[in-house]
Amino acid sequence: MIFLGCLTFGLLMSFIITKERQITTLATGAEAGAIIGLFVSLFHNYFMMAMNSEATFLTFAFDVVIGIVMSAISVIRTNKRKIRINFMYQ
Repeated sequence: MIFLGCLTFGLLMSFIITKERQITTLATGAEAGAIIGLFVSLFHNYFMMAMNSEATFLTFAFDVVIGIVMSAISVIRTNKRKIRINFMYQ
């Protein structure tokens, strides 16, 4: 199940980033991915904190940081491929 969750998250990030035309460098891609990852991680963890009595603020913060890093990396990979493909067709 964790693998499917990660796969779905990567597909979501790829879909959002390929639709976004303003991302032209790896740095802007990483920034956009980090922002999207922040919001996705926050809303996910807020729901988890509400439903789980054993959750702590430390696990909440740790999961948010992991979500931000994971998002930034997946956007960098997607953006790097997009730049390479666009370069080949020009």
